Amino acid sequence: MSPQMYLIIIVVALFVAIGVGWKTGKNIGYWSIAFAYVLGVFVFGLTTKDVLSAYPSGLLITLIAIMAFYNYANANGAMGLLARKILYPMRNSVRLLPVGCFLVGWGMSAIIGSSAVTAFYPVIIYTIALTAGWDPIIMTIASCFGNIAGASMPWSQTGAIMKGILKDMEWAENMELYTAKTAILITIAMLAFFILAYIFTGSYKIKKVEMDKPEAFNAIQKKTLAVVTIVALFMIVPSIGKFMFPGTWLAKQAAKFDLGLICYCGALICGILNLGDEKAIIKSIPMGSFIMIMGCATLVGLAKTVGATDFLGGFISESVPKFLIGPMLVLICGILSLFSSYTTVIAVMFPVLPAIAAASGLSPVYLLCCTLGGSLSTSISPFSSGGMMNMSFCPDPVEREKLFGKQIKTAILAMIFYLILSLVQFFAILG
Repeated sequence: MSPQMYLIIIVVALFVAIGVGWKTGKNIGYWSIAFAYVLGVFVFGLTTKDVLSAYPSGLLITLIAIMAFYNYANANGAMGLLARKILYPMRNSVRLLPVGCFLVGWGMSAIIGSSAVTAFYPVIIYTIALTAGWDPIIMTIASCFGNIAGASMPWSQTGAIMKGILKDMEWAENMELYTAKTAILITIAMLAFFILAYIFTGSYKIKKVEMDKPEAFNAIQKKTLAVVTIVALFMIVPSIGKFMFPGTWLAKQAAKFDLGLICYCGALICGILNLGDEKAIIKSIPMGSFIMIMGCATLVGLAKTVGATDFLGGFISESVPKFLIGPMLVLICGILSLFSSYTTVIAVMFPVLPAIAAASGLSPVYLLCCTLGGSLSTSISPFSSGGMMNMSFCPDPVEREKLFGKQIKTAILAMIFYLILSLVQFFAILG
C-alpha cells in the first residue's frame, strides 16, 4: 500500500471518528482508538505494539499532572478569588476593563493552563459583561483567546503539548526555543484580534461597571497560592533562562524541570497540607477530554509510523507555491479546529512540518505559528471544545443562545485574520 493511500485512509477515519462521535455524543477518542487498532493491525499489517506506541504517553501524564495540581486551586476558590481581586481595581477604568480581562486570563493561563482557567474564569467576566451592558462576545473572545494565548507559553499547558509532540520530531533539540517564539507571536496576534473586536463591538463606550468588593483570602487559599507560586517559579524561571540565555548554567538546568513531574510534586504538597479533598480533586480531572486527545493522537500517530506524514509534507512543499504554504496551513488547521480540539489538529499537522521546512526553506517557527495559529483561531467555535466550554458558562440563557452564531462568525473572522498575518509574513519576524 502506498503512503498516499495510507494518508487517505487515516484522514477519512479521523473525519468519520469526529463526525460519528459528535453525532452520537460518544467520545471521539473511543472511535479513534478503535479505528487505529483495526486499521493498524488488520489493514496496515502493524503490530499491537506499533499501534500503542503511536501515542506519546508522556504527554498524557503531563496533562493529568497539570489538572491534578491546579484543581486544588480551583476547588478551594483561590484562583477565582485572585482573578476578582485583580479585576476589581479596574472597575473605574471601564473602557480598559475588557483589555484587562484578556490580560488577566492570559497571565493566569500562562501559569496554570487554559483548561484550569476555563473552569472558573468565564463565569467571572460574563457577569461583568452582563452588568455593564457589553456584548458578551467580547468577553468570550477575551476568555477564549486570552486563555489559549497564555497557555501557549513553554511552561504552560499548550506549550507542554507542543513540546510533547516536538520532542519526537527532528526539531526536538530546539523545541524550547521554537515554542517560546511561537507563543510570543501567537500572543501578539491574539491580542491584536481582540483589540479589533473591542473597537468594532463598541465596548469602549461603556461608562460604568458594578462590581462587589472581593472578600479576603482564607488560610487555605493563602497556602494554595503560595504553593502555586513556588511551582510556577520552578516551571517559568528555567524555561525563560533557556530562551533568554542559551548555553548558560541556568539554561542547562531547564532540562531538569519537567512540567508534569513538578505538578505531581505540587499536587503531593497540596494533599499533605490538606488544601482540598484529594478524592474529589481526582474525580474532577476531565478524563473524557484526555481520552479524546489520546485517541485522536494515536490514530494520527499511525500516519507517521507508515510514512504518510513524510508524503504529505513533500506533496505540500512541491505542489503549493511557497508564499501560499503558510496560509494553506492556517486554512486547513482552522477548518479542522472548527469541529474538534486544537490538540487533535496539531497532533495531525506538526509531524508534517519538518518535511515542508526542508523542501521549501520556510522557517520552523513560521510553520509552527501558521499551524498552531490556524488551529487556535477557530477554537472559539461552539463546535470546538474550548468554544463550547466558554459558551456554556454564560449565565444568561438568551445571550447564551445568541453566542452560538456570534462565535461561529468570530471563528471565521479570526481565521481570515490569521490568513492575512501569514500572507504578510508576520509569523516570520522571529526567524
